[in-house]
Formats: sequence, C-alpha cells, structure tokens
Amino acid sequence: MALFAVPVVAGGVTGLLRSGLTHPFGDARACDGSEVALPAAVEAGGATLPQDATDVRYHTHDGKAVVSFVSDQVPDYLVRAGLVPDRDALFAERDVVKYAMEPGTTELPRGLCGEGLRAPVWYGTTPDGMILVERAPSGAEELRRPARVQVTFQYTEPAP
Repeated sequence: MALFAVPVVAGGVTGLLRSGLTHPFGDARACDGSEVALPAAVEAGGATLPQDATDVRYHTHDGKAVVSFVSDQVPDYLVRAGLVPDRDALFAERDVVKYAMEPGTTELPRGLCGEGLRAPVWYGTTPDGMILVERAPSGAEELRRPARVQVTFQYTEPAP
C-alpha cells in the first residue's frame, strides 16, 4: 500500500504544477519568464483593453511588454489608442502598412505564450511600440471577427 501512495502523491504534485498555480506572479495571463506583473486593467498601446478581451496573455522583459488578446471590439480599441482617427480610416491608404508574414502562417514573439497571430496582419505604430492585428483571411480590407491583437510597448513597474 505504501508503494501505491508515493506515485499518487507525486502525481498530485505534478497535477498542481500543471494546473496554473505556477504562473508568474500568480497571474494566469503572465507567460513564463515575465519580469514584471501587469495590472489587472492592462493599458496597452495607449488604451485599456476592450471589455470583451479574452485569451489575454503577456510577457514582460527588459522594460518591454508584449500583450496578446482576442476581441470583437478591435476597431474601437484602435481609435481609443489613437492609432486611427476613426473606424473608417482603418484601411485608408496612408494607414495600410504591409507586415511581412506569409499567408496561412502564425507568429508568436519570443516569450509570449498562447496562440500566435494568423496572417494576414494589419500593422501600426504607437509612440512607444507597435501593434499587430489579424486581418480577414480573404485579404479583404477588414479585420477578423474576432481578431487577435499583439501590442508591444515600453513598460516599467509603477512606483508604489
């Protein structure tokens, strides 16, 4: 009976380690290797994440943060972040920047966990970083619904 108890206890410890209790800072959104915890209300790219944001993940390293999330409210988020003047300007010629990703591929920055962006991608810059948003797979001038977003920006831990 004692021989059976050891594997069960070891299996229980392994299960706890895999269950998410080992996330950095106890935050399920934080990816392994993150150096700084982000606040509950993440402000990425100059605006708080959309209210419907799901699958939020982040990685912080060397004063930078990469935040990934999925939302149906991305056009409004881009307006609030000051990346486009209004929803209609999203694909105006001056705002369209080609981001080099082969159609059908995905991209996940080093350190970021979760799913990667799927090509094609809309690209924009912020005062302290960049933002990538999944476009419709057809290549049409529209975003996926919902779209995955990756925002990279400078981040330092707020003073206490």
